[in-house]
Amino acid sequence: MNKSNFRFSEPILLKFTFEMNGEFEAETEKEFHVGQKFQVEINQTPSEAGCASVVLSLELGEKKADCPFFLTIAEGANFRWDKESYSEEQQKKLLTQNAPALLLSYIRPLVASVTAASPYPTYHLPFIDFTKGES
Repeated sequence: MNKSNFRFSEPILLKFTFEMNGEFEAETEKEFHVGQKFQVEINQTPSEAGCASVVLSLELGEKKADCPFFLTIAEGANFRWDKESYSEEQQKKLLTQNAPALLLSYIRPLVASVTAASPYPTYHLPFIDFTKGES
């Protein structure tokens, strides 16, 4: 295996909010569903070939009576690559699939840690298939 020339800066936590729903009642501790919405934002400057900023945002739960909490988080990083090393299609996949998957790996432990401190079970984000677009 070879080291990839698709590089990234240290990811930065851009946003994090967590709100408990004091009115939520479940018959058992594990009886609740938490919806999730992901958004990937890619910013490329045409003058800087082989460079892009990517932000992965997540909304977890809702501000509704049947949900125990509402969480929002955004993680971002700058990505660089040798433009000549990848086709246009490969570059698109790197930014829409690889970059968000990397950022999710930084979000996952934060979500687990904060939800573990709540009165509900720790929420572990599942694997996400970024090949299918937004979820």
